[in-house]
Formats: sequence, structure tokens, C-alpha cells
Amino acid sequence: ALENFMKFYLPIYYEGKVNDTEKRIDELTDETEDLKKDIGNASSKIVKLKKEIEELEEEVETNKELLETANKKLVKRSEKLKRMNSKLEKL
Repeated sequence: ALENFMKFYLPIYYEGKVNDTEKRIDELTDETEDLKKDIGNASSKIVKLKKEIEELEEEVETNKELLETANKKLVKRSEKLKRMNSKLEKL
């Protein structure tokens, strides 16, 4: 009886285990491929966002320079306005 069990049921049992293992390997292979694609897409997005950050940083620098120039002009015009108001008061 034990010999019949070993000849009949054990091969079926282990065949099922092998099939389950092969299915899991296929699933893991698919998951691995999907993750590789996701990583590739994320890497591309990171490169794009880094470039966008660099462009925005350059824009910020340009705007800072424009703001400084505008502030200098404003100070000069304010001083000129004060001088003109002072002269008008004297009249």
C-alpha cells in the first residue's frame, strides 16, 4: 500500500508543486519586468523634472536681477521726487 502510494500520489503531489513553482516564477518574472519599466519611466521623469528645476532656478535668478534693477530705479526716482517736492515747497 505504501509502495502504491509512493508510485501514484507522490509524483502527482510533486508535479503540482513544480507547476505551482513555475507559475510563481512566471509571475515574479512579469513583476520584475513591470518594475523595470516603472523604474525606467520614473528615471525619465526625474531627468525631466531636474531639467525643469534648473530652468526655474535660472528664471528665479533672472527675476532677482530684474527686481534689484527695478528697486534701484525706484530708489532713484523716489529721491528725485523728494528733491522736486522740496523745491516746490520752497516756492
